[in-house]
Amino acid sequence: MSIRNTKETEREAEDSDHEINPCTILLLQENEERKEEAKDELQLHHHQQTFNLRSINSSVVIRQLPSRGLSFQLWPAATALVSLLDHHHHSSTTLSTLLNRPQSQPLRILELGSGTGMVGIAAAAILGAFM
Repeated sequence: MSIRNTKETEREAEDSDHEINPCTILLLQENEERKEEAKDELQLHHHQQTFNLRSINSSVVIRQLPSRGLSFQLWPAATALVSLLDHHHHSSTTLSTLLNRPQSQPLRILELGSGTGMVGIAAAAILGAFM
């Protein structure tokens, strides 16, 4: 009978080695949940917008992260100014004078900021300016 008890004890020890620790299960599950939450948060708070600049037959893609604050968002004023730069009319305006200058004299522009930097990117592309 003592031999039988010893074998049963050995089997029980082997079985317990194969059992999964509940604490480990909880930690693994918690890590997986965190990964899923982070992935969902990134997808929910990540916006990408493409602007077609017809005047130069090109496009600019801007990625926004509204959850990170104003500096990571595209401001309405930026969209309006990019639209103005792209759809300018060749008339006797200051903008048309700037656009018709010799290319050997590139403009130097200081952009004070409008969120994601869309205005600076578009101005550099459309006007051929140094930002």
